[in-house]
Amino acid sequence: MLKELQKGLESNGSSMEQVLKVNVYLADLDDYKGMNEVFRGRFGKNPPVRTTVATYGGVPGNSLVEMDCIAAVD
Repeated sequence: MLKELQKGLESNGSSMEQVLKVNVYLADLDDYKGMNEVFRGRFGKNPPVRTTVATYGGVPGNSLVEMDCIAAVD
């Protein structure tokens, strides 16, 4: 998921280091610890503000996690 996010950011003139805010939607809140481990260190020295929620009824497409973000562009 984060590799796809990074690819999308870079193709639009931004980067993981320029992410200001991330929303994370988990199908199961028990995955929070694992998500945190993967998330940590991927956004440079100053990680973005993050909101994480468990979704009622799951994430669309039978995914375990969905993310969106707001990032600056040079």
